[in-house]
This record gives sequence, structure tokens and C-alpha cells, in this order.
Amino acid sequence: LIGVCGSQDASTVTKICAHFYKLHNAYVGLSNQLGLSFNQRVVDRYMDSEWESGRKTIMNPMVDVAIVESTPREILMQGIPYDLCSVGVVTGIDLEQFYPDESIVEERQLFSIYRTQIDVVLPNEGVAVIYAETSMAKELAEISPSEVMFYSVSPDHELIVEWQKKNMR
Repeated sequence: LIGVCGSQDASTVTKICAHFYKLHNAYVGLSNQLGLSFNQRVVDRYMDSEWESGRKTIMNPMVDVAIVESTPREILMQGIPYDLCSVGVVTGIDLEQFYPDESIVEERQLFSIYRTQIDVVLPNEGVAVIYAETSMAKELAEISPSEVMFYSVSPDHELIVEWQKKNMR
């Protein structure tokens, strides 16, 4: 199970992951903002609930790999549709996207939403993948219960260089 959350290209990340697993002949269940699909066949483009769509993906007995995107609003409203995941990805945090109707009006509160994806990574077995250019990337890495990998468009990003010096990814 791969869980993806973020304000930047999260749906694109889910589609790329699904494509790579499909190349390895895995039966892929994909739930993202674009809809619900199984093995690259769209089943539902008009979802009533991201949570329900994610649940359908996980519960399908045909699925070898489930890839589920959870938007920040959906995490606030319904949570994440799984207890643990092997890989948790945070693609970015938009520090200007607040949710005043849900009393989320400060940056620290935004951190609490995105940390949910990191909190559900399998302890000691999973991997948290974090976009290094997110201002809260280091804080997210520090709370991860498992290994952490950073990614960035710049291989010389200071956080990635610092992490590599510690013999981490």
C-alpha cells in the first residue's frame, strides 16, 4: 500500500507509481483525485468520497498494489482509509492553503494534517518519502517511525546533502 498526500502533484505521483507497478505486471488499484481505477481501467470518475474510493481500492481482492491519494481536506473530514502503509509520500505543503471552516488557520495546524501520512508508515519496515523543498520536511522526517527518503528537483538541496552525510537516503 502506497499512501500519497500533498499540495503539489500528488495525483501525478500516484499515476507514476501505478505505471511502474503495472510495468511489473502487478494488478494495481489506484484511488486519486482523478477517480478510481483498477489496472488502468477507470471504474469511477465521479467519487462521492475519497475515503470510500480508497477503501474500495484496499479491499479489492484482485489488487496486488494499492495506491491511495488523500487530500488535506479529506484527511480533516474523514481521515485516511487505512491504518498503515508501506510507503507514505508527502509531495509538498502549501503554507497558504488554510481551512478556516475546520479551524485550521495556522501553519502548525497544517503540519498536523500532513504528518498524518507520515504517522501511518509501517514502523521499521516502511519508507516515508518527503519532498525536500517543503519547509516542514525536516520536521516530518524527525517524526517518521521508519526510514526516510527525500526527493527534490535539485540534487544539491541542503537537506538532501545533510541527510546523505548521515548515510541516509
